Amino acid sequence: MNNIYDIFIKIYKIIVNPKDFYFNKIASKLRHKRYPNCHPSAIVNNPIKFNPSHVTLEEGVYIFKNGRIECVTEYAGETFEPELSIGDHTSIQQNVHITCAKKVSIGKWCAITHNVTITDIDHTYEYYHSHSTPPIFNSLNSNTLQIGDYCMIFPNAVILGGTELGERCVVAANSVVRGKFPSYCLIGGIPAKILKRYNPKSGRWEKTNPDGTFL
Repeated sequence: MNNIYDIFIKIYKIIVNPKDFYFNKIASKLRHKRYPNCHPSAIVNNPIKFNPSHVTLEEGVYIFKNGRIECVTEYAGETFEPELSIGDHTSIQQNVHITCAKKVSIGKWCAITHNVTITDIDHTYEYYHSHSTPPIFNSLNSNTLQIGDYCMIFPNAVILGGTELGERCVVAANSVVRGKFPSYCLIGGIPAKILKRYNPKSGRWEKTNPDGTFL
């Protein structure tokens, strides 16, 4: 009797809310088959570009529409082995641009708002003496980029290669970030610096030295 009841409930849910059934059951299996490195529950909503073979999306990741998720494997005659990973339940809003040629790691439960750029790539300057060589054909420098768990990144921020953000960092809107920042920092500006840092011992936001040491 219980088995019959369970079957009835499943059929009822499909009839009442077919959209949920599709996204939770059918679509997740189709996504996992198409993107085998990504958890079945991870969703990339209508991206401009997304090459999944070098991307790992963990459980519950949601990337809103018009994202450009680009892993570079070859450029200017040089080959790369990119690794892009995004942790559990991280939410990335629309128009994000993530470019990876070496390694980009974004932690779990991060909130990344719209129009954010995250890239481990810089173009070199070596051919600028030649007026006949467009800058876009210069070779690439790539440096590992890491964003810790529970970070918040606000609109139009740019996170550059070589950056390391500790856990629970907050990046202000319109900031350009490069460097190493410890956990619990509020970061902002061009170039970005530590504005203040939460002290778990005192339970307050406090001023710090440039390296994040509390004053």
